[in-house]
Amino acid sequence: MYRKILLATSLSLMLAACGGDDSPSTDTPTPNPSTDTGNDTDTDTGNDTDTDTGNDTDTDTGNDTDTDTGNDTDTDTDTSTDADTDTDTDTDTDTDTGTDTDTVTATGVYKCPATVETDEDYDDSFVLNRTADRDWGVDQDLAFQLLVTDYTVSDIAAQYNAARALDSTINEKLKMPEQAEWDNMSSSAKALYLINSERCARGILPFSGIAPNLVSSAETYAAELGQTRVLTHGPDGSVEARLVAAGVNADTGGNADFTLKSESLGQHQANSNGTSYLTLHEVEARVVYDWLYDDIEDQGDGYGHREHVLLNGYEENSGESGAEGLLGFAKHVINFDQTSDGNTFKFSEAWTVMHSFDPNTSYDLSAVTAAPALMGPESQADCLSGSSFTESLDSDGNNTSTCD
Repeated sequence: MYRKILLATSLSLMLAACGGDDSPSTDTPTPNPSTDTGNDTDTDTGNDTDTDTGNDTDTDTGNDTDTDTGNDTDTDTDTSTDADTDTDTDTDTDTDTGTDTDTVTATGVYKCPATVETDEDYDDSFVLNRTADRDWGVDQDLAFQLLVTDYTVSDIAAQYNAARALDSTINEKLKMPEQAEWDNMSSSAKALYLINSERCARGILPFSGIAPNLVSSAETYAAELGQTRVLTHGPDGSVEARLVAAGVNADTGGNADFTLKSESLGQHQANSNGTSYLTLHEVEARVVYDWLYDDIEDQGDGYGHREHVLLNGYEENSGESGAEGLLGFAKHVINFDQTSDGNTFKFSEAWTVMHSFDPNTSYDLSAVTAAPALMGPESQADCLSGSSFTESLDSDGNNTSTCD
């Protein structure tokens, strides 16, 4: 089946503010039965091993011109032998094997240790140093790179941890839920789990949860992108208009503190000359990865998506303490045929949209779905090379350990 995979393109785009002047660009893939023809001036014929995660504050330029595209176990053995004859002989042998696994004995779940202070202190040296991209699946085969492999949670963690190892702003490994739990998550929950894991591990406050109105707005726009097949935020004011339509108002007296950096877009594609369409697996994991770790080379100055996902400085004034901000995520998958030189190619495309904002005290949180519980470090094994495990429990016995 994998030999039938001819090409795939992926592109992501984000608007850094609530408006933009993107130049709409249409992705018109041109199949090639044996080669990836790369990036053409007017036609996106795809990257067979890369992901084009275009990133522009105001303009979608894509990757093409006019194309959218340790361990000690403290074992204390106390052998007390009291031998009574005429004298008391108390023999106490105390043996410490000196192996300590540094394993957290928390009685509660993991609780993100980020605070307002650590959030304010976050400085993204990854961006300042213009750190290079790491392509998803660069260490795997083509099928893996093109999303047509049925990934496991271990596969996802391996890709994120390989990228994290190259990022000096993070010290923890990604810990994923059990496979069955992950498989039952919604698109928004999957995206939010990954995003909050990335934020918490850097000391940034996590998002509070999923707002259904933002999910709806993301679904609507993802469907529109899939219909037009033009990856763009639209004219100035379009993003803000979508949020206002979703009931978000950052004006004086409104229900939002701000809506800065509120929309990220993505598109991933694969095609086959077989008789059926390919299934694109774990699009949510791939697009969040691309926004974070494959965001610079595609648009020159880049990093707009990463800045959106890791945006700090939210006003901590709504919902429970220790979290702030709401999001909604959606993907829309389309299938279509294209004929070239007498051959029919079957294309599968996934269009993704993430909307987010910072609610204030007047925002109605009654319909918000809480963010999925994260898994945090429990031992040195959960820390990246060069960092050290620091055990910590809060007053409720929750695990607040870190890798520093």
